[in-house]
Amino acid sequence: MKRIFAFLILLAILPACLWGCDTARPAEPSKGGEETSAEAESYPKGEETSVEAESHPKGEETSAEAENHPTEEPLPSISLRSMAELDELREMCSCTDEEVLQAYLWGIEGAGARNREDLQIFLSVVESLPVPELLSGEITWICYDNIYPDISTTENGVVFLSTQGENGDWTRIGYYVCEKDVPAALQAREEKGYFAESVIQEPFESRDGRIVVYAEMIREHPSGTGSTVTWMMTVDGILAEMVYYSKDVSGIRGETVLKTPVIGSLKKA
Repeated sequence: MKRIFAFLILLAILPACLWGCDTARPAEPSKGGEETSAEAESYPKGEETSVEAESHPKGEETSAEAENHPTEEPLPSISLRSMAELDELREMCSCTDEEVLQAYLWGIEGAGARNREDLQIFLSVVESLPVPELLSGEITWICYDNIYPDISTTENGVVFLSTQGENGDWTRIGYYVCEKDVPAALQAREEKGYFAESVIQEPFESRDGRIVVYAEMIREHPSGTGSTVTWMMTVDGILAEMVYYSKDVSGIRGETVLKTPVIGSLKKA
């Protein structure tokens, strides 16, 4: 009789034990690309990295950036922060020590350089660009952005070049190096209303014909200090967008600063 009673008690408590074990199971790993809570904390949606904040002031995304960054995940790029870094990249193009080369590749900002050939392509592209020199200062950013699926195809990407002036003014120019049909690209932007705020009605050329300006927009800077003048233009036939920041832009107009510009390059003399 005691054995039967003990057996009935065991049957009564067994389901409760099984239920407790089931609730104690660890959560299954996320599937199908779902991010964990740790990932969500590390990369809050909509927040940019410090590098992006330095290179792209908040509230001042160019049309190049808007069109070439359709997702939140940044695409590979190669970024340099000075002419000294460009000289270092030149040296690495011919470096024969594979360990030194690999260490350099791993340290390049943007994760877009995988081998020596990527460095050589980057160098050939940036050195080929005509650079309007509108203010005296230092080169602070050279970036081949949005390299996808890889730089060797040279079918994608925008090259950015920033100059910081001694008085606090700065310029940033984005070259649409892979845009083959410039008239179609300009028309598409016009249809999207990008030129709606333009203060010029007709395009104008620099005296040497190397620059053609199609639109000029003047906006207050989001910081509340100063303003920007943005030009959509071509330089030696390359579609480009140039931004000029100053505390006082009243004397900065395309007809003035782009009429007889000095056009240089990043090629080593």
